[in-house]
Amino acid sequence: MTESITFKTEIGKVWWATVILLILTCSIIVFAVNKSIVALTFAIGFSICCLVLVAVAYYTKYTFEKDRLVIRCPGSVYQPIIPYSEVRKIILKKEWVMVVGCSTKCVAIHFKSRDTVNISPRNREEFVRILMERCPQATFEPKVKT
Repeated sequence: MTESITFKTEIGKVWWATVILLILTCSIIVFAVNKSIVALTFAIGFSICCLVLVAVAYYTKYTFEKDRLVIRCPGSVYQPIIPYSEVRKIILKKEWVMVVGCSTKCVAIHFKSRDTVNISPRNREEFVRILMERCPQATFEPKVKT
């Protein structure tokens, strides 16, 4: 149990729909305004937003270390480090929750007295299995809430 194990985030359909919508909006504006400087500036801004969304989703990671779970999300101020001893409850969710990747397959981790973090790791079942092994004191709600 001393090795670290890392999971990437699951990227859901809502995430890709947002990126595609931004790209389409950008294209429509550029063609509708006949390639003016304002439209081009707007298009560049939208393109940067798309790149940031994709990069954040791609580089978000959940790492099981020796005694804690570390959540790394580039560009985010809130990067929780959760000691296993503080995890109180693990809940599987199947709903759209504002998480990186916008996947509907989420895991809610309740820790400390009132903190909760919602994440969407790839291979959710394996992630939860490892989390439960490392947090035997935590209660688990296996039913998927809708």
